[in-house]
This record gives sequence, C-alpha cells and structure tokens, in this order.
Amino acid sequence: MLKHTLLIAFFVLLASCNSQAPLHAAESPSDVLSRAVGSWTYTYKITVPTKMTFTGEETGKWILGKKFLQSNTTLSNGDTQLGLANYSKEAKTFFFWTFKSDGSFPLGATTGTWDEDSETMTLEGEYLGGFSLTGFYRYPDADQVEFEMELMSPDGTVVFAMSATGTRKK
Repeated sequence: MLKHTLLIAFFVLLASCNSQAPLHAAESPSDVLSRAVGSWTYTYKITVPTKMTFTGEETGKWILGKKFLQSNTTLSNGDTQLGLANYSKEAKTFFFWTFKSDGSFPLGATTGTWDEDSETMTLEGEYLGGFSLTGFYRYPDADQVEFEMELMSPDGTVVFAMSATGTRKK
C-alpha cells in the first residue's frame, strides 16, 4: 500500500494539471510543465497511515519533441519511479502517469487546475476501486515546490496523507 501511494505522490509532483481554469497568456502549458525541469531534492512526510519521513532525488526533462515531461525519481528506500506528463490541446488537460520499480502504477486519472497568480495546482484523482485523491502543489519561487495530498477510500476515509517540499539543485 505504501509503495502504491508513494507512486501517486510522485506523479502529483510532476505538474499534472487540468487547464479548465484558463492559463494566463504569459503561461503556456509548456511553461507550467517546465517548472519541473531540472534536478530536485525532496523531503516527504507521511502522516497517515503511519508517520514517517524520507527523501528523494528527481530529475525532470523534456522528451519526444517537448511533448512529454519525463521525470526519474530515486527514493531513500531504494524505490525508483518514472513519470510522464503532457498536455492535450483537445481535452485542454494536462495528463501524467507514474510507473514504479515494483511494477505498480495508478489505474485512473489525476487532473488539476492551475492558478498562475498563486502558483498553485489544485489536484483531483479518481482511481480503480473507487479511491480518490485531493491535493495541491505550489511554487513559492522558481527553486522551491511544496505539496500536500490525501488518498481516500470509496467511503471517504483518508487512507494515505502526505506532504512534501522540494528544492531545485544548483
């Protein structure tokens, strides 16, 4: 369960968002995704089901003609993850997927709404088995990211809660 939920947390950090809230003219979909490009160090704090803290290293880069953002993450517990994010002009939505070294990945869609003024992405997800996700991430500045998320069971019980802070490596 912990590995599955860490997977969800990773793809949340990859700038998945739904552009149903209009982007400012100055902020294109690639501008939003470009925030995750580079090398980052993360500290994760889990509060549900068990309190724990761990770290991770992530690298984000554009691939396939700048159509997808790819991120590779190594967690301090030895797990690795591959994330992909892109933007669909037709759906006016950012999509992303995360695959873990244990073979797991979330079965469902995560979307979000980007607010340029607050530099915040509000997230929602619906997953196989009736599980759902809510959360947000924001960029206090170009070299910092913070996020929180909760995963709920079909009856609305929080089964996983986590926050994270990331710092761009110089």
